[in-house]
Amino acid sequence: MDFSDILQQKLRDIEDAQQNLRNAVLEPTFHVNAMEEAIASIIPEIDALENDPELLRDEFKSVLSQIPAVVGSAWSGPVQRVSFLESEKVRWQEMLGMYKEWEAAQDVVEELPEQAEELVTQTVEDKISSGEITEPTKESARKRPPGTKPPITLGNFRKISSKLQSGEDSEG
Repeated sequence: MDFSDILQQKLRDIEDAQQNLRNAVLEPTFHVNAMEEAIASIIPEIDALENDPELLRDEFKSVLSQIPAVVGSAWSGPVQRVSFLESEKVRWQEMLGMYKEWEAAQDVVEELPEQAEELVTQTVEDKISSGEITEPTKESARKRPPGTKPPITLGNFRKISSKLQSGEDSEG
């Protein structure tokens, strides 16, 4: 299994989860179940209360005032989950795109390493023969700004220079 296959499977899983969540939100039973869970979590607290009518009345008022928030959370929770899944989908799509770009770049690098090396060597040879690149010296090293290096090392310059003077072609 290729890495891009894994990324595409992850995207399909996220899309399936989004679709399932959207379908669930449209089902009345989803919200009924959420309300049943909220009410079921309150029942043990009510059972633990004393039998004082005034306390029971206050607690009942408190429970009634919390119903809108419970209903709201039954809607806002799935909406937040859908938003989260959408951001995850975007993230995985971006990762897949970056991987495909990297794969394409790797194909190009694998196809052209010899041609690229030959082109660089030819360019350096042309610059040396035209005098654009001169032999690195101690004098030029002192004048060079700190942190920079010469375009070519002394050894490589002399190797290429002697090759050019002896008349060898670049393919030999």
